Parts: sequence; C-alpha cells; structure tokens
Amino acid sequence: STSGTTAAPKGVMLGHAQLIRLAAAVAQRQQMAPDQRFYSVGPFFHCSGYMHGLLATLLSGCTYFTAQGYRADEAWDVMTVEHVGLYHGSIIPLQEIALLPHFERAKFLLDRAWYSAPAVEMARLEALLGARQCEVYGLTETGGNVAICHADDPVDMRHDSDGRPHDGVDVAIVDPETGDAQPEGTPGEIRVRGWNVMHGYFRDAAATAKAIGADGFLRTGDRGVILPGGFIKFLSRLKDVIRVGGENLSPLEVEEVLMAHPSVQEVAVVGAPHPRLGEVPVAFIVAKPGMPAEAETMRAHCRDQLANFKVPTRFIFLDDLPRSPAVMRVSKARLREINKRDASLEAS
Repeated sequence: STSGTTAAPKGVMLGHAQLIRLAAAVAQRQQMAPDQRFYSVGPFFHCSGYMHGLLATLLSGCTYFTAQGYRADEAWDVMTVEHVGLYHGSIIPLQEIALLPHFERAKFLLDRAWYSAPAVEMARLEALLGARQCEVYGLTETGGNVAICHADDPVDMRHDSDGRPHDGVDVAIVDPETGDAQPEGTPGEIRVRGWNVMHGYFRDAAATAKAIGADGFLRTGDRGVILPGGFIKFLSRLKDVIRVGGENLSPLEVEEVLMAHPSVQEVAVVGAPHPRLGEVPVAFIVAKPGMPAEAETMRAHCRDQLANFKVPTRFIFLDDLPRSPAVMRVSKARLREINKRDASLEAS
C-alpha cells in the first residue's frame, strides 16, 4: 500500500513480472553482482526492502545484510566486518555511523550508496565516507522506482538529480492545471508511463481513473524538472509547494540553502497560513551536536542567498524531525501541527 503520508493509504496492485523486471533494472544500475555485499534496513513490506533490497539481491546473486532492528553501532559492525560495499535506504544510518566515536574511514569500505537527500548533504557524506552517493526517485505506484543514478554518472548529477528513467519508462513534466508539456528546465508535475506503472488501486476504480489518464500516464502528484541529458529531478510534492503572495516556492530550494550552513544537521520547510500572503515558509532545524544554531543566524544566511519572500518567517529548532516509522520519511503534516501549536502558544 501507499505510505499514507499525504492521504489515507491505498492498496497498489503490482504484477510479479513487472516487479522482477524493475528489480533487475535497479540491480543493473547499482552494479550489483555475486561478489558484492549489500546492506539495507528497509522493511520488507516497503519497496525499499522488498524490491530495492530483497528482489534486487536475489536476482543479482549479491549477499544481503539487514537487521531486525536498526542500531548505528550494529550497522557499523556488520558493514566493516563483512566488507559491505553497497548501501540502499534512508540517509539516517549513514549520518549516524559517521557520528560514532569509533568511526574510522579506513575501516569503512562502502563504495556506493543510493537514497534521497539534499545535494549538499550527499556531497558532505561522500567527502566524509569516501563512498559515491547516488539519488533515486520512485513511488509505490511505480513499484518503488522510476529513475536512478548510476555510480559513474557525473558527481553533480548523482547528488542533484534523480538519474535517468529506466529503458521503456516515459517521464513527462507537465503543467498540472492544463496538462501542457513543459520544456526542459521548467518545473511541473512528474507523470510516468511504462511497464513499471501499477495496474491500479485495489478495489478503487474511481481513484485509479483519477491517477492514470487516458494517455496511460500516471499523475504522480510530485513536482519535478527534466535536466540536460535526460536526468530528472524531484522538487517536492505538489501539495507541499508554498504559495507566497502568488509566487510558488519549492521547500527544497530553501532546505538546500539551510543545509549548506555548517551548524545544520537536518532541515524541513513547510508552509504556514498568513492573513495577507496566503502562506509563508517556516523552517524546522536540527542542529549538529555541539554546534548550536540561532534563528537570526539562519535568517541572515537565507537572506544572503534567497529572495525575501523565500526566507522563512520562523525558525523552529527540534532535537529530531518527526518521521513515519516505516520508511523514516519526514512527516510535514506533523511539522505543520507543531508550527500551529507553537504559534498559538506565542499568541496566548
């Protein structure tokens, strides 16, 4: 089923043949082979575990390592003792491994890793860990993957794009209101057509018809762009786009600027209601250990690099960002609730 991070979960019908074909394509992009060792803590009920992990390793003959319950110290032990060279999943295990007091780069033999994260954080981890960091893009309705970077792609594309679509998978960027195709470099809704697209939602013909048009393209609800060379880049969920006084603002743009600040460990930006502008951006920040961050410092950093309407009106500091327990995806719905509660307390 879908993750349910933006709406109620829906059952997604995927065929065995298409999942096997997709796992084989992913394994090829990840250069998985019988002599490779692969680590992931993706749950088997989610595509990160059953397709990117289990199916891909079975088809490639790669050795698969996972854990019943993830702990950074245990992951470090497994990856160093077993000479693990490949990783797929959330960015969090790699970040936490790098913070372990006994971390030694010479003992860490990871060669390449696939996950989704801001480009600046991927670059930082690549420099710290010595492993090539690669982006991916997909959703449950496409079996878990649409596009994936190759480890030999240019470094800027590995970090700041989601790679090229698989052979036989068409990706279009369209104006979500009119359906008109957008030129290269112009953002719009990502739509996908091909052998990896679901057969439909389980027992929900109406939702299926709404999601898949007569032209066969799946309306992903994601905002993205096509870059030179056929690379695609996910920007945000369409529902997450912040409309400030009539201007569209992608949260990712602000998040990437804040991630470049040396005090920031993690960040998420959401829209908050505003009586005059409609919405304004609010930033939630997790500071790096021992490097406290202050709102005025963050505001000045943003003002140096962003137009005024893109600068967050509030900076809220948390120990951790709230996440969905299964896939460790940041829950922006819960962040909006936190902002609403804090704003109410300030007003009282």
